[in-house]
Amino acid sequence: MRARSLLFGLAALVGVFAVAPDSVLAAPTGVFAPAYDASTASSVRNLATALQSALMFDDDGEITSADDLADWGWTPGEHLAVTIWVDGSDFRVEAQDLRPGASRYVYSSTTASVERVEGSSTGPRPEVAGVTFSRTA
Repeated sequence: MRARSLLFGLAALVGVFAVAPDSVLAAPTGVFAPAYDASTASSVRNLATALQSALMFDDDGEITSADDLADWGWTPGEHLAVTIWVDGSDFRVEAQDLRPGASRYVYSSTTASVERVEGSSTGPRPEVAGVTFSRTA
């Protein structure tokens, strides 16, 4: 009797997930994504501080890698894809956690605020973690 109840319960559970809408199946990522988002937003703030400091006070050379920013107190997370554009003393940063449901965050030195990109949690995610630099001037 117990085995039959267990088998029926398991079959019902599989049936529910087979016909469940995508919004129900995405619920687990909705639970954990806010933790990824808080971490990403914090990392972007720390990166902005390190980059601003390096651009203002580092006379030894250009900032061209994550190692250069590590000297200023910022290291990228292992699940974080970061793109940095530098134009003279202005810069823009985009960062997104690679895990499902995570949002992309943007910081620009001209607006001086970390902003979440609407709709990015359901859009395509970066495939590889790491830091990409682009210098225009």
